[in-house]
Amino acid sequence: MRKVIIVTGGSRGIGAATAVAAARAGYDVAFNYRADHAAAEAVADSITGLGRKALAMHADLTSEADIKRMFREVDQELGPATALVNNASAGEGPRRRLDDMEVESLSNLFGVNVVATLLCTREAVRRMSTQGEGFDDGNAGGTIINVSCAPLASDGSRLGLDHIASKGAIEHVTRALAEELSGEGIRVNAVRPRAESAKASDDDDESDSLPPLDRATCEAIAEAIMRLIEDEGGADSGQIVDVERPGRTG
Repeated sequence: MRKVIIVTGGSRGIGAATAVAAARAGYDVAFNYRADHAAAEAVADSITGLGRKALAMHADLTSEADIKRMFREVDQELGPATALVNNASAGEGPRRRLDDMEVESLSNLFGVNVVATLLCTREAVRRMSTQGEGFDDGNAGGTIINVSCAPLASDGSRLGLDHIASKGAIEHVTRALAEELSGEGIRVNAVRPRAESAKASDDDDESDSLPPLDRATCEAIAEAIMRLIEDEGGADSGQIVDVERPGRTG
């Protein structure tokens, strides 16, 4: 069976490292980017250089229409996805007190970090679920990985309350989806790198409030994601794997 993976926010950081790691593991790789076309092309070149197919798609994950189009393009160009990595993350930005938060920034943050994760997962489940009315026939199951993050960075700086809330939601969603999809051939897990991962996606806004993730760290997180996908670690479903402290799960 052809192995096809979709990585959201795949033009840099953890997403780019995961896209390349997946190609190395034998996957054809589709990924979306928001703005950095040159970076997306570089990732696609790395994938094709490993002998796998690459599909870089410009898509706004706050748009349901764009998400549906993205999955249709993958169906047409590579075949239905067998793995999904929900990596895209809206920017950490300057940390704000609750009384300084505005609905526009909150809507964008939760739109990318939570709503887009749910919508991308919905589209993936329609292509993966081995049972259920309304799903495609002949689905063979699949794996979904959500990227959360710890509230603290390596230098002790903390994510803002809004971002902590959105990533906490992702971890609860991961556990709930694992239960809902049990028996349908789909495993759902999450990885929890340190807070720097909050700004390591093409969907973020540049900020100096957190230290950057280096390439080696991104690659280590990507390897942890691929182990969960390939089940090398014997992971069950509904696990939150703390990649900063191996062996710890939430």
